[in-house]
Amino acid sequence: MALWAIGYDLDVSGMKRAGYTKSQVTMFYNSVRGCLRTNGFEKFKQFSIYTSEGENTLTNAFRACQALRAVTNADKFVKRLHLFRVEDFNDLLPLVADKESAGRDATEEIIDEVFEAVGT
Repeated sequence: MALWAIGYDLDVSGMKRAGYTKSQVTMFYNSVRGCLRTNGFEKFKQFSIYTSEGENTLTNAFRACQALRAVTNADKFVKRLHLFRVEDFNDLLPLVADKESAGRDATEEIIDEVFEAVGT
């Protein structure tokens, strides 16, 4: 059975410029995460990449992408949205192993970095 994954990037800097607070950016990430979970992509893999543990056809993956586009302001702040198939023999963990955080949520780290760079 093919495993499908959805990856996305948010324009956190643009959100900051638009007046979003750190809390609002986190809520936006959570709304995206909730949308994906509702559509079967509940397994958080790395940063903004989600997969499904259950039966996951291309049609289901497409529906999840469509639902994500319907999230309020997604058209403004979702920079990239990717749907890709993960084969059984793929293991990208060695490429990102050094990126693991010391117990902190990776999403929170990204938000903190942007807000520190732009100025809180």
